[in-house]
Order: sequence, then structure tokens, then C-alpha cells
Amino acid sequence: METTMKRALKRRYGHAKLSVADAHQLRILKDTVRNPLKGQFLGGPSAEEAEDVLRSKFRFTSEQIRNLRRT
Repeated sequence: METTMKRALKRRYGHAKLSVADAHQLRILKDTVRNPLKGQFLGGPSAEEAEDVLRSKFRFTSEQIRNLRRT
């Protein structure tokens, strides 16, 4: 049985797995949106940059980003 995440990945990229680098980047971007200070202290992207990459590369919607901020 496929998980919701796997179905979403297949819809977005045509396959269910991200490369290791993309998976790490996605985790860092999500962490930065949830906690913007983390990006400042660790030298990562700013919250605005993280949101832009999530929208453009990973095709996140504004609602998905809003939900990340709430968690």
C-alpha cells in the first residue's frame, strides 16, 4: 500500500524517491521554515529563501508552507 507521501512524490516527479541530496535539502528547508533562527545560526538559507525553494523546486503550495509554520 502506498503512503500519501509516495503518491505525492510520484505525481510531482514521476517516481517515489528523492535523491539523497534532495531529501537532505528538503529536510533543511522544512526545518528552516519551522524555525527561522536555525537557518541564521547554522549558515543555511533564510526563511524567505527556504520558502522560495520549497515552492519552485519541491512545488509546495502556500497552504503547505503555512502548515509547516504552525508545527
